[in-house]
Amino acid sequence: MAEPHESQSERPDYVGKLIGLRERLYRDTGPDRALRAQLRRCKTADDALFAGEGDAWRLVGQPKGAWFVPVMIAAIVMAHLKKTEGIKLASKLGHDGVCSQTRFRQLLLAKDVTELLPHLRRALKLAGEAAQPHDLARSILNWTDETKRRWAFDYFQASNADPDVNEKSEQPSPNA
Repeated sequence: MAEPHESQSERPDYVGKLIGLRERLYRDTGPDRALRAQLRRCKTADDALFAGEGDAWRLVGQPKGAWFVPVMIAAIVMAHLKKTEGIKLASKLGHDGVCSQTRFRQLLLAKDVTELLPHLRRALKLAGEAAQPHDLARSILNWTDETKRRWAFDYFQASNADPDVNEKSEQPSPNA
């Protein structure tokens, strides 16, 4: 996914807005439950645009351009995240043994966030609809080869084997 040419300061805080949307979706009010149900039925970013008569789109900062699809797909996923935990989804899938390596590999082979959506829905069901929301939102918004590699290391509980992490930790500190 190509990110728009915006500086970090110009880009809205989509992760924060997605977390706010998730919190709102799980409040116990009629309109919030209705919006959650509508988002859970969405299959595309365009479907999510119309959820709640545009409420979901407004609540996540009215993304446009290259941000529209990943932000709206992330909004759909947030509607499937019933419980928040400190454990990343990939770690939970691997550690709890609830997701086979074959199924997890299919998730990682998703070329873009639209292709990723059905895999994430399935993964969240397997994980008891619980995961760390910030990491999940950031990962969806930045679904790159680097993100996929990090998910693979998280899945196999092998973050210490990540060569980039080891290179950084093996460098002498400036105080040495």
